[in-house]
Amino acid sequence: MIKAILLVLAIGTVSFLHLKKVMSTQASTIIKKDVAVYLGIMSLTCVIAVLMIMGMKLRSPVLPLEMAFEQIGKAILKQ
Repeated sequence: MIKAILLVLAIGTVSFLHLKKVMSTQASTIIKKDVAVYLGIMSLTCVIAVLMIMGMKLRSPVLPLEMAFEQIGKAILKQ
């Protein structure tokens, strides 16, 4: 289990270092925004993967997402 956790963290580190190199070569603000979003998603994915590998039961995101999108759908249908 420790090997799997280290593997996930190693993949995240390699990804971060690669993106850091890309950001240093291209100083465009669009690239920086894309990299920030990608790093956020990768970080969240790494944390979830490590927790799942450790055997922790994670709550399903279905109910909060359903509540949020239900209100948006009702607002759109009223128009």
